[in-house]
Amino acid sequence: MILRLLLASMLVFAAFNAHAADVQIGELVLPAPDAWKVEKGEDANTIRLHPAKGSDFYIEVTALPEGQDKDVGMELVHSLVEANAEKMKDQSVEKELALQELKSATAQGYYFFATDPAPKPGEWTYMTSGLMLVGKLPVSFTVLSNGKASPPEQAMDMLRAAHLK
Repeated sequence: MILRLLLASMLVFAAFNAHAADVQIGELVLPAPDAWKVEKGEDANTIRLHPAKGSDFYIEVTALPEGQDKDVGMELVHSLVEANAEKMKDQSVEKELALQELKSATAQGYYFFATDPAPKPGEWTYMTSGLMLVGKLPVSFTVLSNGKASPPEQAMDMLRAAHLK
């Protein structure tokens, strides 16, 4: 089973990278599709990604290098994402925000999906938010979209394929 998961992750990674350009945040590497625009965030550890044309989605990824010095394990990652989901559930259509596992050969973490019950003009309807470890590097992410396919599968593929340089 583990071998099958590893092989599947490697195949996804290889296929995804065939049409992607590497985006770096410090030592974190994200294979983003060429059709996405990449911008620096407000600090050096954050990037923002969105379509080069249109506004189908918005992704923010933040590497947390200070977390590498601490013993951040999957229990803590789960607890932090669970606490964030608990805060968001009162603002969501879903009454329970179930945590989903994100797992690949290079990244593991948790995320949840929420729907805004009444987004204002210019706001997003769907949000996926989570935290993952790439090696020992904690990485937070938020994917916002207005489309039914949320999170956009390419965004999740990019996160699963994240690795350290």
